[in-house]
Amino acid sequence: MAQKTEGIQQLLIAEKKATEKVVDARKRKAIKLKTAKKEADSEINKFKGEKELHFKKLEQFGLMFFSLQQFLHVLLCR
Repeated sequence: MAQKTEGIQQLLIAEKKATEKVVDARKRKAIKLKTAKKEADSEINKFKGEKELHFKKLEQFGLMFFSLQQFLHVLLCR
């Protein structure tokens, strides 16, 4: 009978250790996901900033080109 009790105790200890490992693994996974999300958000914001700057440069070029067209039109239509 003592062997059965001992075996049950060993199983309970093993189950507790396994549960602790699972909980620990879930915590590590959550930390990794949060880190990955922060990195992805950072990359997205960097990309958006670059594209906005590029768009503003194109927009300024377009306005300069349009102004130049109007100027040439006024000069040539006189």
